Amino acid sequence: LIHFSDPRIRITLLGTKSNYVAHRVMSTPKITNQMSTSGGGNNNSKDDSYDDIMPSPSLPSSTLEKNSKLPSSDGDRKRIAASANDVNQSEKNGGNSSSNCKTTVVVLNNHKEKQLSRVDNFLSAWASWSCNATLHERGIKLLQYICWFLAKVTKSENVKLQPRQHQKWSELSQGLSQIYNQLSMSRYISRLYGTPASLEAIRSNSWSAGWKHPHIRLHGQIMAWSMLFYYPLEHVALAAYVAPNLIKADAEKYTAFSCRAWGVYVISDFMSSFYKVRELRGRIAEIHGMANGDDDEEEANNEVSSLIKAIKLQKLQMLRNVLFFLPMVHWARRDWERKPWLKDGLLNGLMLSESIVCFYQSICALRSS
Repeated sequence: LIHFSDPRIRITLLGTKSNYVAHRVMSTPKITNQMSTSGGGNNNSKDDSYDDIMPSPSLPSSTLEKNSKLPSSDGDRKRIAASANDVNQSEKNGGNSSSNCKTTVVVLNNHKEKQLSRVDNFLSAWASWSCNATLHERGIKLLQYICWFLAKVTKSENVKLQPRQHQKWSELSQGLSQIYNQLSMSRYISRLYGTPASLEAIRSNSWSAGWKHPHIRLHGQIMAWSMLFYYPLEHVALAAYVAPNLIKADAEKYTAFSCRAWGVYVISDFMSSFYKVRELRGRIAEIHGMANGDDDEEEANNEVSSLIKAIKLQKLQMLRNVLFFLPMVHWARRDWERKPWLKDGLLNGLMLSESIVCFYQSICALRSS
């Protein structure tokens, strides 16, 4: 309470935590005492909050002297201010503790939400991957060659084992080899729909759509025509492998013919990616030359960033074609099955490397989209 020397008015300051409300004292000592009691720190009382400053008539000086047990000197006011500071400090400390508890709860909730969002993002990406026939085939291809690698590693002659353990490791290796063969056959089946897609690309130039360089369009047509021959030849080879009594055909020969058509595709795809990289770099140079001002520069930087990602994808495609080249030559030979040109480790090792690069390329493409 602060007592003013003016005999006509006295202002009472009541503390409600960190906020103080001024009230004019009514003309009777009873009201003055009641307000003084309310300001004594009972924070649960009804007087903790006040709506407005109430007008008060003048009080006689005798009444002020009778009811003023209030400090009026500067020293007393300083002691009251120091006490108020201590109270405020304790309230702040209590508030900080409560705030820390709330902050901890919020952090935990945010952590749970982030974990759930990661799970949801993974499931969404998985659904997108599994619904795309091309991406689905790439995942099966990677699994196929991983099984080959594990089958090779777990062969009993490649592992130092006790005699009684050779049987278990041999069965494991054989089982992985069988899974590898079955996955290879499943990939044959997944390509049964390839012929209409190749025909569509021939008619619409869809494999070179959006590109300006004439060589890209030319190689897009070559790739589409090569696949138009590749798929039927491979289908005949598949039927000869699965039902040799029904389909009287040389599976080895038709596989070699199909892989020769595939070889044309691999070379054309490499050249197409090469020209795509050149065109993308030309676009980047044009953007840098046309950018003017901060806004244009920011927009140009975003577009350049997307073009750089596209260049990365094309370079990965070129790397895949390089890894394809030797296996393509191996399978294109007329007697590739009877007289293998490449050893099994090198052949499937190159295909495993290509499947890893292909899988990485697919993930990069999904992130860029």
